[in-house]
Amino acid sequence: MYLSYLATRLTRALGRDVDVLSLKNVRVHDPALLATILRDGRPVVDRDGSWPALIAKRQVVEHAAAKARAERHARAAHAVAQLTGT
Repeated sequence: MYLSYLATRLTRALGRDVDVLSLKNVRVHDPALLATILRDGRPVVDRDGSWPALIAKRQVVEHAAAKARAERHARAAHAVAQLTGT
């Protein structure tokens, strides 16, 4: 709830679309999103100074994202094969 409220307030204040995410959750659950954030995102506030360290690990994050994407595609292909009997 708080993150969506904050995103709305920042979007209005900055006049741009703003997404507010939990870095902890993104790191654990969505490496592809983290790779996109590192490629396209810009921190509004970086209180603990973690952005430079994240940028430095960008290749590692992109590798993890590619691995997660391949695993997701393999699971989807398996599910389609089961459904179609092929």
